[in-house]
Amino acid sequence: MTKILFLPGVGASAAFWRPAADLTQLDSVFLAWPGRGNEPARPDVNGIDDLVAMVLAHMDEPVNIVAQSMGTHVAHFIVPASACSSASRSASKVKCRTWRPADNRLQPPMKQ
Repeated sequence: MTKILFLPGVGASAAFWRPAADLTQLDSVFLAWPGRGNEPARPDVNGIDDLVAMVLAHMDEPVNIVAQSMGTHVAHFIVPASACSSASRSASKVKCRTWRPADNRLQPPMKQ
């Protein structure tokens, strides 16, 4: 089974995604951003490139990435949005799916 990397938002802890991950019962890795939320700062993490490196260190095999807010920002440095477009999907080794179409079907129509 493909492991899942859970990337939190800027102020969230690594535990932010744990309730969702527990429901999947899959191999999960919870990342946190040093110096943000309740995560202590680290002298070797000074910017976005360091956060990207933290995520890449867990990508020694294919992974699924689930991200929120800043986690999504970090993920875009790893999987550029252009790699997930329908035009480039077939030419890329990157496989992207979005939750939006399914989510939109579950939501009631917006009132005008």
